[in-house]
Amino acid sequence: MGVMAISAGLVAGCAPAPVPGAAEYLGAEARLITDEVMQAEVRFRGTPEEGQAYALCVAALAATLRGDVWLRHLRTLAYNEAGIRRLDALYTLSPEKPEGPEPVRASDQVAACEANGIPVV
Repeated sequence: MGVMAISAGLVAGCAPAPVPGAAEYLGAEARLITDEVMQAEVRFRGTPEEGQAYALCVAALAATLRGDVWLRHLRTLAYNEAGIRRLDALYTLSPEKPEGPEPVRASDQVAACEANGIPVV
């Protein structure tokens, strides 16, 4: 898999500041990096927290569809391209509850995302 070069050149004042709670979800993709690591990439307008939630929702659905019960966040890279934010997040996947901080039960997360109006695809 190749590395993608990203330009993060946003001139201050050219794009309106995002309003918390008014996220605009612009697309997402989840793909396996290895059998145990998934990448979720999302594009959105909103706060960093809204983007993190969006990425987690996308990863949780993908994990559920794959038959994995648990996921755990590894890292997130954030980019801002002309007012559109992009997050590239990695999660571990496992059928058993992983050790380490903050494991998430995928099916519970999908239900929470749907209840809160956050897209899972």
